Parts: sequence; C-alpha cells; structure tokens
Amino acid sequence: MMTETPQIEPDLADAATAEAKIKSLEGQGDGLAAFDLALRALNRFPGDTRLGYLAVRALARGGSPTTALDYYQRYGLDAVNDRDTAALKARLLKDLALAERGRRRHLLLIDAADAYEAVYARFGDAYSAVNAATLNLLARRPGRATTLAERAAAIAEKERPRKPADRYWRYATLAETALVRGHADKAARALEAAVKLNVANYAELASTRRQLRLICAAARIDGALLDPLRPPDVLTYLGHMADAAGNIRGASVAEVERLIGDYFGRRPFAAAYGALACGSDILFAEACLARNIPLHVVLPFPQTEFITTSVRRGGEAWVHRFVDCLAKAARVVHATEDSYLGDDTLFSYGARLAMGLAVLRARQLGADARLAAVWDGRAPAHAAGTAVDIGFWRGTGRQVELLSIPPAGPAKMPAPGKSARPKTHGRRQPRRPHALLFGDVVGFSKLPDASLPAFHKFFMARLARVIDGFGKGALYRNSWGDGIFAVLADAPMGARCALALQAATRSDRWVRLGLPQTLSLRLGAHYGPVYEGFDYIQRSRTFYGAHVTRTARLEPVTPPGEVYVTDALAAALAIEGGDGLACDYVGTMPSAKNYGSFPMYLLRDTKRRR
Repeated sequence: MMTETPQIEPDLADAATAEAKIKSLEGQGDGLAAFDLALRALNRFPGDTRLGYLAVRALARGGSPTTALDYYQRYGLDAVNDRDTAALKARLLKDLALAERGRRRHLLLIDAADAYEAVYARFGDAYSAVNAATLNLLARRPGRATTLAERAAAIAEKERPRKPADRYWRYATLAETALVRGHADKAARALEAAVKLNVANYAELASTRRQLRLICAAARIDGALLDPLRPPDVLTYLGHMADAAGNIRGASVAEVERLIGDYFGRRPFAAAYGALACGSDILFAEACLARNIPLHVVLPFPQTEFITTSVRRGGEAWVHRFVDCLAKAARVVHATEDSYLGDDTLFSYGARLAMGLAVLRARQLGADARLAAVWDGRAPAHAAGTAVDIGFWRGTGRQVELLSIPPAGPAKMPAPGKSARPKTHGRRQPRRPHALLFGDVVGFSKLPDASLPAFHKFFMARLARVIDGFGKGALYRNSWGDGIFAVLADAPMGARCALALQAATRSDRWVRLGLPQTLSLRLGAHYGPVYEGFDYIQRSRTFYGAHVTRTARLEPVTPPGEVYVTDALAAALAIEGGDGLACDYVGTMPSAKNYGSFPMYLLRDTKRRR
C-alpha cells in the first residue's frame, strides 16, 4: 500500500526560514498572519523558544497584550535568559498598563517601569533603559526618568550598528531619550535619520510612533514632530464592473486604469482590501500588485459562483486576470461559504467585511483606512452596489475618495450578478446580517437532578433578564438544557449582549442557591447573513442558515468564562463602532466537528476591571 509523504509548507522548511517569513509579515504590519505562521512553525518545531518569542511579539504588535501574556507563560519564556525575551514581558506589562485608567494605570505603569529597569540592570542595554525612562515619566517619576534617559542616550551614542534595522532603532532610541528630557529639536533630528533607514517596515514605525506619542502627551510637546513616522494608510476599494464591450459605465477600461494609476501615484498604501469583480476591482488589485502593496481579496461567496456572476460577464480575459490576482494575493477571504442564490445582500456583506478588515489593519498600524471608489455619481438603483457601499462608508463618518467617471447613458444597468441569477423555487428570500450568539454552561452535565430546578429558576433566568435588557434589538432567543442561542440586530449590540451574559454568570450567590460556584459560561459570537422564517415545530419566529451553523461550531472551542468572536464580527465592530469593546486576536483556530478553521478574537470590555 502506498502512503503519501506529507507536504511541508515552504515557509516551514526549517526554523530559520520560518523566522525570516514571520519577520517579513511583521514588517508589513500583518502581525496576525505572523502569529498564525509562528503557531504553525511551533507545531513543526516544538519547544523552539525563539519561535515562541516571535509568536508572542507578533500578538503584542497586533494589539493583543492579554492574550500575548498568556502565550508568553505557556511557552515558558520566563525561563529564557535572553534580553529580548525578558524585555518582551516588560513590554506586555506596559501595554496592559496603558489599557487601564486612573490609579490602576498608575500602579501598573510603575510595575512595567520596574520590569524594564530590571532588564537594564541585567543586560545594560539602551532599549530597556529608555523604556524604563519613558514609563517612569508616565508614572510621574521625572527624576528617575531623566536619569535613565541619560544612561540610555550614553549607551546609544557609543553604538555603531551596521544593519539598517539596528541603526533605525539606535536613532529611535536617541529620539526617545531626547523627548523624555524635553529636547524636541534634538528628537526631530534623530527621527529624520531613523525614517531614512526604515525600508517599509510599518510595524517598526507604528511601534515607535505609539511610544513617542505617549511622551509628547505627558510632556506637552507638539506631536506634529512625529508625522514622519506615520505609516501609509490602508486602502479598501470598490467600483463599477466592466461590460463585454470593454467599458466601465461611460468610460473605457483604459481610462479607468489611468485614473486608478494616477490615484496610486499620489500616495502609498500599507495594504489593500477588496473584491475582484471584472472592471474596477481587478484594476485596483493589479495596481496594488504592481506596487508591491499586500492585497487582501474578500469574495462575498464561493469563487466559482463569483466568477460566474461578477467576472465572466466582462469576457474571458477578465477571468484570466482574476485568477492571476488571486494567485498573487497575500490572503483570500470568503465572506461566506453560502451559495449566492440571487441574493445581493451577500455583495454588501462582503464589501463591508473588506471595509472592516481594512479598519482593523489600520488600527494596528496607527494609520487611517481610506475608501477609494470608481463611481459614476448615480444614486443607488438596487439594494447592493457601488453607490450603496459608498453610502454605508459615509454613514460611519468617514470620507470617500471618488474616482469619478461618466454614467453609461439612459440604459438601465444590471444589478450585481443579475446576468447569472440561479433559478429558485418561488419568491427569493433575502438573508440579513445579524449578530449570532451560541453558549453553553460548563459544569451543567455534572449537576444532579436535585439542582436542575434551581439552575433554571436562577441561573438561566438571570441570563434571560440580560437578553430582555436589549429590548427589540434582541430579535430571537432559544435554549435547550444549558444551551443558549440568541440573535441580536447588529454587531455592537451582539458584542455587548455577549459580555453582559458573561458578567451575569460571575456571582457569589450560586452556592447559596444550591448551585456550584464553578458554573461558567462560554460564548461564541459571529456576524453573518441569515434567513428569518417561521419555526413550524414551535409555531414561532426563527432564524436559520449556514452562518447559524458556523456560530454553533465556535462555542465548544471557547475557553470557559470568555467570549470568542470571528473576524467578521470583529470587522463589523471596527467599521460600525463599539466604544469600550476590544478584540484581541487569538489565532486561526479549528472549530468543532471539523467545520473548518477561522480567525478568532477574544472579546473584551475595556471599561471592566479584570
């Protein structure tokens, strides 16, 4: 019997190759992809502390300090006698401190400052000394801050690194020490030298800028001197499709291609997110690839159907260009695995997912997300399309950069995908995106029968009251045993409901009610398009669809007491707004019952003390 030799991912040929690729992804500002690759590398090379260090650093740079600290301890990095590894823990403590407010923030800043100073005492390096200086300044210990800044500057002045990356950090350190001591002009000169040494490493720029902004705010220094550090913005793009005659509305494909080329000539971008329909989308994508801008393709539904509905309509040449762009993309995301079924809601859902992912990436870099759209200026004629997506983006308070083209004349333009609508039985039923929550109670299966009445009367009733508090926004709820399923109107409401449900389970009264104190809830949350219909068994309203099934597969892999959410919900929160809500990336995780792997985030309430 023949057996196949497992194929080794090229980036994982050896630990050194994996490390180089991880650093490359970090340099592009894609900390999440860097973390995922580091996890795969650790599976292949278990116990490699350098890979463990890179995984934790990638998470930290991606804005997930709580999760990063958990991985730091999981990989046993406390036992590693290495400056970078020791300083990384101090950096995580710093990030946790900066996420707090008031007295707790002050105390954690002191802890982080002391941790950096301990690293400096062991290794005598400028990096740890300058971080200790900055944190002491933020903790209102100016004397200690100045002393440490002077020591860091003295060390950095003597260094003569050869590598551009090391020289960059030398100048960044000199700029930071100057700011701590109030020497803004000297800091500006050091930053000018640092930026010249940075070769599109957006993660470095973002990290330096975040750090120095803290000093400027604390020392009342004009933050404009940090403008040279600003990474390029992140692009999300869309526009009209091409027709078989080679036109995009009232313009030729060549004219639109020149328009897009001129737009890219005016500014650089760190990354780009959008679909790959024939016409504007593919022209944007090709312009990105020609300029080495990482392209993240977001398709609204499966690739084969998308080609039929939105690519081949312009001619077979567009199909070849689609395939070429897809092969060169940094990442391909399918907003849903569902069939199109003539439901244009999926186009809007995919466009908004691309927008949200762009906003998430921009936040990681400390940059802005920009929408560029090829548009003929006509009002929406359908429930989905360029004009609708532009209106949604504007509705979030953001500006659109329009690449204007003439309309195509009086003839009515077809709706997205109209040329290939499948045959359906009877009237098509649209799907609408909502927040979906699935949860179960850890420890329920061990409850004796005598405890079940109290469980339902007190524990489940308390959860029910939480859902009641969301009024008409709570569109649906159901339970069976310890299982909970709820549908909320939008992403922010779904996230707040999930966190409120978790908070409601944290009580010291369960024992007094005859229940074990160890009862805890785990919740998985998603945001996706679902059907609303009639449950013929219960004779009541219900919601159903593939995204309900997807959500149900998330809850079993969620740690007790936490809320895990998909990138779709995290992106929706980013684009729609979610004050006091944070999503910490935890990696691409396998779901239950082999349903697939999904990028997952830990949902947190930033206003709650943990």
